[in-house]
Amino acid sequence: MTKTEEFLSLRKRIAAGNLTAEEALSLNKRADEIINSLAEDEKPLFFEAVKGDIDSITDDLKDVRKTLTIREKLEPVIEGLNVSYIARHYFKRSPHWFYQRLNGNAVNGKPASFTEQELSTLSFALHDIGETILAFKL
Repeated sequence: MTKTEEFLSLRKRIAAGNLTAEEALSLNKRADEIINSLAEDEKPLFFEAVKGDIDSITDDLKDVRKTLTIREKLEPVIEGLNVSYIARHYFKRSPHWFYQRLNGNAVNGKPASFTEQELSTLSFALHDIGETILAFKL
């Protein structure tokens, strides 16, 4: 299998959308390795064959990395949070929607992630809950 064929195969697996965020990150990492291993004389033909995928890969990888970072930051406290409450009260969405973004699950063939506005809402929600807890007195 040529590098171009392997690369396009990886992209099809990623686009199929049935991967976890970690699996998608691993496949994107391998795609980066293929690109970085190209000899100068291979690059023009390779890039011609995969023109449309390059921008998509960059966007997908950014989303996956952002999702993993958010998940890692919340890991120590996620079990103590009522995700259903956060999803419904702050986002007006279902817990399923929230977990799709938190875990980077595939939605319409792409890993789901929070938008910048949703990240601001999540930050506000966590601060709001924290302040409520701190203000609690018996």
